[in-house]
Amino acid sequence: MTTRLVLPLVALMLAVGCGVGTYRAGQVTGEMQMRLVAERSGEPVGRWFSDEVLGLEEVVFLDASHVREAHLEERPDGARHIVLHLTADGADRLAEATRVHQGRRLAIVIDGRIVAAPTIREPITTGEAHITVDGDIDQVFDALTRAGNSPATEP
Repeated sequence: MTTRLVLPLVALMLAVGCGVGTYRAGQVTGEMQMRLVAERSGEPVGRWFSDEVLGLEEVVFLDASHVREAHLEERPDGARHIVLHLTADGADRLAEATRVHQGRRLAIVIDGRIVAAPTIREPITTGEAHITVDGDIDQVFDALTRAGNSPATEP
């Protein structure tokens, strides 16, 4: 086999071997922000799928303009997650924010509701943000991408 053929085959084998499947893809056309959860008080924002309200800081680190595309994927264990593929500027912003604010919570806000607020454990430098939710992930993906061009329904 020539090198030209071997490299694409290796890439395909790695992609198939990892078992992650993209089920849906789309452009982020909904309202999306990433903001820090306030340490004391902040703008109160409710969560999807729960009655919890968190205070958020005003600074928006990322918004929809920093995302090239969103994918809804399933892992081999059946867990589903949304992957945001960031622009170069978005990747730089997320890397810096997660480097500077380790140990803090970063809220992912879609249509004015928090879908996730994980604790930053280490800098995210891959140019991708992976989002898992404790509810209907299809509903969140639809709101994020405005699937069918209809506004999101209230969770």
